[in-house]
Amino acid sequence: MTNFEKWDKEFRAQNLYAFNNNESALLYLKVRAVCRGKQIKQFVEKNGIELTSTKINEQFAELYSIMENTTNGKAMLDTYLCDRNNEWYHTMGVDEEKLKSGLRQINNY
Repeated sequence: MTNFEKWDKEFRAQNLYAFNNNESALLYLKVRAVCRGKQIKQFVEKNGIELTSTKINEQFAELYSIMENTTNGKAMLDTYLCDRNNEWYHTMGVDEEKLKSGLRQINNY
């Protein structure tokens, strides 16, 4: 069983506790966040990655394998996700400071 298959099985079983403090598991979640129609296309173009698969589910497994074997794979994903999230927040009109303040209040309980 590959790491991808292991984490995919845990995710589908909703065993999210298994994802705590595990770098391979966190990589799975980050790649999963990128593996949506537009996002995966933009991510691979931006980072010069070529995928042979044409279906999203197959691209997910393929991209996970590539990122797992790339030295700066996590950094590439982090950069992309931060940029995408900021763009999304601004497009949706989300007040980031208000959101962060609300999250801090939740964490204090």
